[in-house]
Amino acid sequence: MIEVSLGFGDGNGLVGTLCLPVTAGGAGHGATAGIILFNAGIVHRIGPHRLNVRLARALAGRGIASIRFDLAGLGDSRRTDGSVGFEAQAVADLRAAMTALGQATGLQRFGLFGFCSGGFHSYNAAQRDERVAGILLFEAYRYATLKTKLIRLSMRLRQHGVAPTIARLSAALLRRMAGRRPAADSAEPLARALGVGYTADSPAKAAFAQGLRVLLERQVDVGLIYAGDGFEFYNYEAQFRDAFKRFGITERVKTTFLPDIDHVVTGSAAQRALIEHVLPWSAMVAGLAPAPRTAVASAPATAKSAAADPAA
Repeated sequence: MIEVSLGFGDGNGLVGTLCLPVTAGGAGHGATAGIILFNAGIVHRIGPHRLNVRLARALAGRGIASIRFDLAGLGDSRRTDGSVGFEAQAVADLRAAMTALGQATGLQRFGLFGFCSGGFHSYNAAQRDERVAGILLFEAYRYATLKTKLIRLSMRLRQHGVAPTIARLSAALLRRMAGRRPAADSAEPLARALGVGYTADSPAKAAFAQGLRVLLERQVDVGLIYAGDGFEFYNYEAQFRDAFKRFGITERVKTTFLPDIDHVVTGSAAQRALIEHVLPWSAMVAGLAPAPRTAVASAPATAKSAAADPAA
C-alpha cells in the first residue's frame, strides 16, 4: 500500500492521509468506490484507539482506496471563519474529501463510515451528494421501542432495586407533567443523557425514515451498527426493525447489534469485531467480493509515504 498525507479543500485547510492499494492509479483492481474515514466526535483522524488507521490499511489490503481526514477545526485541519454552521461545514468537508480521493484515484463513488457524531455527518452528506454509494453509521440514530423500555426497566431493577427505580421513574414522570417532555416520536436526547459527543438530537422517526427512503431510492446502501454499552437506548438485535416497521424500509436497511463491544471500541477484540463488519460492507460498496471473516484481522504492516507521519 501507499500512504500519502496531503492538504485539500478550501485553501488546503483540511489535512488527511490517503491510503492506496499498490495498483495503477491507486484505486484498486476492480474497485468502483473509495471509503471516507474521519473524526469520531473530537478524536483525531486516526480514530478511537487508531481504528481508522487499522481499517484503512486493511481496506488497502483488499484493494480499496480510502482517505482518513480531520474535519475543519479538529486534529490538524485549520479552523474556518465560522460563517457556516458546524454541521453544514462538516458536510462541505466530507464533499471535499470525496473530491480529493477522487482526484487521487479517478473514483467517482464513495462510501462514508460515520463513527458516533460522524454518523450524523455521513447521513447529512449523503442527502446532499449523489456521489455517495453507501453509508455505514456506528452508534447514531437510536430509537427506542416498548421492548427497549421494558428491557431497560428490567436492567434498572436488577442493578438498583425496586425503590430507587420507582423514585427515578416518578421524577421523570413529574418532569413530563411539568411540560419538559421530548418531542413526540423522537429519539432519546442522547447528547444530554449520555454526554458522548452527539452533535444534535436525532430527528423524529418519520423524518428519519423519509430521509432513508430518499437514499434507498437512489440505491445508496445504508447500514447501521450499534454497540452494547448504550444498553439503555439500544438493547436488542431487532430494535431498528421494530421501531421502523410501519415505514416499509426495514428490509432494505442492514442493522447489526454488537452487544460485546463498547462505544469507543476499546481493546483489540472489539476492534477486530467492528472491522470484520466494516470490511465486507466496504467491499460491497466498492463492487468487490467481500473477504472471508477469518482473514480480516491482519493488515499490511509496511507503507511507502510521501510525507512525514503517514500513520496519522
